[in-house]
Amino acid sequence: MLLRVRGMDPAVPEWREAVRRALETDYPGLWEALLSQQRQAWRYLVPGSLLGKALVLGDALGFDALAVARVASHACTVAEDAEAAEWIRWLAMTERVDNLDVMVRRADGWPYEGSRFNLVVLPDFGCDWGWRADLNATLCESHRVLVPGGYLYMTADNKLRRQSHGLNLATAGRRLRQTGFRETRWFAAFPSATLPKHLVDLHGNGVMDYYVSAYLNLDLRFGPMIRQANRLACRLGMVPYLVPGYAMLGRKESE
Repeated sequence: MLLRVRGMDPAVPEWREAVRRALETDYPGLWEALLSQQRQAWRYLVPGSLLGKALVLGDALGFDALAVARVASHACTVAEDAEAAEWIRWLAMTERVDNLDVMVRRADGWPYEGSRFNLVVLPDFGCDWGWRADLNATLCESHRVLVPGGYLYMTADNKLRRQSHGLNLATAGRRLRQTGFRETRWFAAFPSATLPKHLVDLHGNGVMDYYVSAYLNLDLRFGPMIRQANRLACRLGMVPYLVPGYAMLGRKESE
């Protein structure tokens, strides 16, 4: 997919239209999701005072890095290779974004020393691209480069529903605690982790309420019955099976 976007038709002057043409046949709807501002749902979860310096990882096309750079005082992203870095730099120049640094991934880890970022963003983490294949290493590095009190935000498909890739909620929660992210909030991402238009608290009645209001067109006067069904679903461990994807906000402990 990345090679297809990089090789898009140069006769199309507007790059968004070129991306659409490059992807719409084999990846219908994906081009719209990649360019949507709704992928930036983390903006409403992270305190505005922490939108200082942000790091975006695993963003092969650079669209998330571009969006983050527009709201953070400074943004950085790590490209998989020199070709990807060249594409992202061109994209930033075309969009007149001058506060985005692009570096190439090193074989021995991330090209940053010490704690320097207020926010680390890992979009679509469940895909097996680059460092995402090693959850422990990615979480450890995220914790290392965050300042005390900084945030990690990531989205991922629900592995219980998509066996080819995705995130296992129990495994991820355990690994987050082990790597130092003891304060975490989990959300169900609707309609998907790729395009999280709605983030619903994974605990409590929110998920079942969302399904009822969005898909079943039932009057919420049935609230007591819905809450009872939700409690049963939670007790039986069914909720993780129901949601299409997750969003997670983790906070590094303050010193």
